[in-house]
Amino acid sequence: MSNLFEECLGDKFNKLAPLVRQAHTGSTRLVGDVIVERGNLMAQLICTLFGMPPSTPKCRLVVLGQHTADNMTWNRHFDNYAMNSLFVKDGDYVVERLGPIHMKMALDVADGILTYALAKTRVFGIPIPAFFSPRVTAVEQQVENKYRFSVIVAMPLIGKLVSYQGDMQVETIA
Repeated sequence: MSNLFEECLGDKFNKLAPLVRQAHTGSTRLVGDVIVERGNLMAQLICTLFGMPPSTPKCRLVVLGQHTADNMTWNRHFDNYAMNSLFVKDGDYVVERLGPIHMKMALDVADGILTYALAKTRVFGIPIPAFFSPRVTAVEQQVENKYRFSVIVAMPLIGKLVSYQGDMQVETIA
């Protein structure tokens, strides 16, 4: 079955760790406990404005993923807080549409680990100059029998906006 990440990564998709590959194939459900941290007061205001999850030292994250050759949806539920993304292909890039934010990212694989590198950001359709654009560090990997991820979003002059990370179980939904 072809999927968006396989379309963007080509042969590198098969070099992903098995659980990372499974997390991005077909219909999936990921479940685990995660940590969510927001930055300073300005960061908290921006996170609230753009629908990022609240800070919590431990919450249950459930991700329902749907993967096709054309797009990927990830419906995330941090306890009772929903954050939904639609991912689409743009050349060799993946664009994550998260409400009014569109982040164009390059995917790469090294040692079975999936990384995302932010290339361009648009907010309400307006391109954000690179200097003002957020910095995103996102990694997905397999550690023993768990899918482990880490996402850190920071802004120039503000610092960390939000980060969330944890270990999850991956299930394929028939």
